[in-house]
Amino acid sequence: YKYDVLFPGTSSSDISAFISIIIGDIEKNTSIIFSNLVEGSVNWIPMSVTYDMSDAGQQLPENVTLRAGVIVDNATVTPFRDQLLYLDDIQFTVWTNANQENLIIAEDVEFNSEYSYQNITYGKGKTFIDVERSRTGLSVIKFPISKNDTFTEELKVYNITITSEAVKIFNSTINLQDGSLYTSNTNINWQTECFIDILPYTYLNNWAEINKPCDWNITSVLDGYDQDRISGCSGTDLGSTKFIIPDGVFNQGLWKIEATSWNYISDGNIGVWNGSKFVSQSTLTYNDRFQVNVTLNNTISPLENTQINCTIKYPNGTIFWYGNQELQSSYNVKFTNFTVGSNMSVGEYQVIVEWTNNNTYLTRDQVGFAEFGFKVWHHTNLTAVDSYFELVAGDPLLIKVRFLDDDINEAVHFASVKYNSTFGASGSMGYLGSGIYFIDIDTSSLGLGDYYFSFNSTLDFYENQTAIDLIYLKISTQPLALEVPYAAINAMANSYAICQINVTGAISGALIPGDANITTDWDNPYQVTNDTFGTFTLNFSTNDLPTQGVFESFTITIFANKTDYGATNGFITLIVNPIQTNADANISIVNAYLNEVIDLKVNYTIEDSNELISGAICSVEWQGTSNTVSVADGFIISLDTKDLSIDHYIALIKLEHAGYANAFKSITILISEQNVNLIVAINFHEVGENFLDDYFYNEVITLSCRAYATLEETYLSGCTITFINEQYEQCFVMCDNSWFNTSIPILTSIFSLGINHVYIKFQQDNYTTTTFSFQILVKQIEFDVQPIDFQDSIEVNPGEKIQIRINVTEDGTTNFIENVTISYYWDFGQGYFEEIGEGIYELELVIPENIRGNYKITLMILKEGTVYKTIQSSFLLIIKEPEEPEFPVYIIWIIILISVAIISILAILSLRAYVFLPKKKKRDLDLQQRIQVFKDVWNIQGFLVTHKESGLLIYNKFINIFKNQNEMIISGFMQAISIFSESLIDGETLEKKKNDAQDKYLKNLFELDFKYFHLLVYEYKAIRAILIMKERSSERLRKQLYLLTVAIYEQFPEQLEHFDGSLSPFEDGINVLLNQFLFLYYDEPFSLTNNELHFSKIKNSGNLTAMETRIINVILSEFKSEKYFRLITLVGSVHEENKDLVLDGIRSLIKRKMFGNPYLNNLSPKINNSFK
Repeated sequence: YKYDVLFPGTSSSDISAFISIIIGDIEKNTSIIFSNLVEGSVNWIPMSVTYDMSDAGQQLPENVTLRAGVIVDNATVTPFRDQLLYLDDIQFTVWTNANQENLIIAEDVEFNSEYSYQNITYGKGKTFIDVERSRTGLSVIKFPISKNDTFTEELKVYNITITSEAVKIFNSTINLQDGSLYTSNTNINWQTECFIDILPYTYLNNWAEINKPCDWNITSVLDGYDQDRISGCSGTDLGSTKFIIPDGVFNQGLWKIEATSWNYISDGNIGVWNGSKFVSQSTLTYNDRFQVNVTLNNTISPLENTQINCTIKYPNGTIFWYGNQELQSSYNVKFTNFTVGSNMSVGEYQVIVEWTNNNTYLTRDQVGFAEFGFKVWHHTNLTAVDSYFELVAGDPLLIKVRFLDDDINEAVHFASVKYNSTFGASGSMGYLGSGIYFIDIDTSSLGLGDYYFSFNSTLDFYENQTAIDLIYLKISTQPLALEVPYAAINAMANSYAICQINVTGAISGALIPGDANITTDWDNPYQVTNDTFGTFTLNFSTNDLPTQGVFESFTITIFANKTDYGATNGFITLIVNPIQTNADANISIVNAYLNEVIDLKVNYTIEDSNELISGAICSVEWQGTSNTVSVADGFIISLDTKDLSIDHYIALIKLEHAGYANAFKSITILISEQNVNLIVAINFHEVGENFLDDYFYNEVITLSCRAYATLEETYLSGCTITFINEQYEQCFVMCDNSWFNTSIPILTSIFSLGINHVYIKFQQDNYTTTTFSFQILVKQIEFDVQPIDFQDSIEVNPGEKIQIRINVTEDGTTNFIENVTISYYWDFGQGYFEEIGEGIYELELVIPENIRGNYKITLMILKEGTVYKTIQSSFLLIIKEPEEPEFPVYIIWIIILISVAIISILAILSLRAYVFLPKKKKRDLDLQQRIQVFKDVWNIQGFLVTHKESGLLIYNKFINIFKNQNEMIISGFMQAISIFSESLIDGETLEKKKNDAQDKYLKNLFELDFKYFHLLVYEYKAIRAILIMKERSSERLRKQLYLLTVAIYEQFPEQLEHFDGSLSPFEDGINVLLNQFLFLYYDEPFSLTNNELHFSKIKNSGNLTAMETRIINVILSEFKSEKYFRLITLVGSVHEENKDLVLDGIRSLIKRKMFGNPYLNNLSPKINNSFK
């Protein structure tokens, strides 16, 4: 209800304009005093009153009365005059306020959430959006408000109040680190800090709510201005879990809070073991066993998984022991197993025990603390350094006592040691160190008699000691004094030294006549003569002195005592000089051999008289062993040169005898190498030096050698014996009876044609390197050319085409020769024979039509290399006169012309067939010969040697697929086959088959072809050698097996002929021969040469073939991360269709020493080039 008031008149203080609303008997009104109205105003003043029935407790329905007008507070004083009041724009509005839930919906746009209206009372309510938001600056937050669609009534929102709260949660800190600081005492004191910053926003009604343990009592709350604000805070007492800094007290800055809390350790003490239990005690001594006892407050809950720490500190504050326990259920805690030992010094120890309810510093809020101590003391011992003194009054007296720690046997330093005496002197003693305490006593006032000293020693933590009458002092009459020579007395060995002494009074200085007791500490005999007037003569024996062979100085103590005068002593110096001597030997320089014993004669004499000194001692110092024998006129010394080296040595001989000067003699021993004689046999026939014998190529000779040491008269073993021919070297293998054997094949890679000057070299430490020279004349093998189907001539007809065959074998044998080049020439042409196999060579020759008579066809037979001797042979071609009818002349001319054409064509074909194709064939053949060694090595799967008669296995080596096979099965299998085959064929037939073999090595060689492998067997004398192969053997491999078998037998002839089943003599020797003849080391890992200079020189020389360069590049690229590679793997890695060319390149690089393997490096160059 409202209207406007206009009051143009004068003011009055007791008249008011008013309006009111009356509902039932309840009125609400408002008024304005006229004096508050502006006099003469032309502006209307609004007046209104609001009647809230809910506030008035109104019950409807009721009648409403509206009133407006003037009210006079005091009518008796109202002035008499007119008062004008204008009322206008009177309005009356009635409305209602809602009192229901969910009328309004508020939407949170940011999180897309809706919140309902919660009614408080009529027309009032709220919506609580409990969402935290983080902002770095100003931003707009949208909350659209709308009516709930479920309500159809109209409503109006008059006022919206938005209230927001900013909450900042943080940990308190101490020194800028999260957490609180506590200090331990009777109570636990806590300190923590809170830095409060409410910027950049200006919030109203700010306060702080701080969580605290309920057993904390906050004692101080300092704000950022160091003002204590605890009185304005709540919840600071014990029992509360939060304390509040309210609005009005709360402000920004660094707040500092201090509190106290309960101490959760109620008791702590030291328990000492008394033999049956631990009792509380605060003092401990050496070997005491003790423990630390702690009792916790039983109000702690929970106790489990909390920790208690214990620290024991030395008296100087350093830590003696630290430990902790994690508690479970008991409130009584013990830290046990301590014993007072040498590691615990005396003094007062501090024990600090601390308990916390949590091990992490952010959650620790309950602390227990106890600090107590115990003392450690030691037992002591007080003794006199000297307990007896006999002096004359006035003599100085320094008495000393020793104060020791009896537990650890060490000195007690800086104690308080006091003394008193029976003559009244007393006081404190000074400290010298090392536990010695002293005092200087004045004896000048003492009379004759006996006096005693007593002592008392004290020091904190050490046992007090009192010693009664510990030191005894006797005051006597005038003491004795000795006058002795001050200069040293010189004497010779084995003689006497004489001196004189005087016995006098120490005070008067006068001689004291009469008897006095004179003694010395001289070990030798001595004599004292009393002259009765206080003078004594002393005679000292120097027999057997000096003892070291040089002059010696002796200090002799002379003791004197006399009744009523006491005792004294003096010192003299005696120098004893030895008798000079000589040492002589029968020789000064000795030439000797190793393992020889040298006998020397030495004697020991007096220098002046040359008299022999008997009973002397002779010692020898040198690097060998020695033996010394004493004889009547000296010593015989034997020096043994065993285990020494070729060098010169000095033997120092020392001769000594007590009383005589030491004599020395040095002997020079020159040790030379022993001479060795070599005994050499070729093919088991002994030969002399410079022996010359001839051999054909491909023969194998067996060399034997024994080395005889002339001084030791024995044959030597363990030495190195080497056969040497220029660059080729091959070591001998030791056999029985000190013989060393080896087998040498006469090959072009080892020997040159003609005379070869060779020698055998013997080497062994301490023996002369000896050589044995001889000569081997190497001759070429001659061809034996035998025509087939004709003798010395062939009869043919003109124009006939004939086939000529010849057989080429080694002279004197039936061994056919392959790869021989046979050329021919005669009057009508030249050409080459073609090899058809097994030493047979063939030529197809067309006889011209128009020739008659006898013609000589000359053959030139040669084979590449120097093994075979080139020869010339010939046979006669007889062209018969044919019996033919007369032909017309024109027909003859036609025939001639046709013949000329045919001859031209044949000439061209012959050039191809006899020049170009043979050369290509020869090149291919040469290539196969060069690389056959690789194919043979990779064909071999195993090698066995068995005893021919018994079938027992002597040696085996398996490779690849045969590694896991039983070698006894294979050797037994071969023995069974041999016995079976020989039983089917009589001896005569078998011998005939062997004699029919063309090559001598084929006589005892046969090859068996099985489904999965081949066996190549060669029998020689007592042994059978077996090669296991993947494929059929090559001609080369068959020859090599023959040579290997012969070499094995020739190296061990005696052991093989009388084989007893022992295998140890054979393995090493056969291993060497396998690599020499079968080149099995080609299957071992290879590596590039480590000689970088040689590698770079060859690689950059420009002499490498394209294939060799490709192989090196493959190794450097594909095997750079590997130190070794296998040749068969390398072949596969080179991308070349013709693998034979790759093998030839590898062969050439091995020859150039571009790479190799350990075994290859141990072989001489001649061996490396063999069979290439």
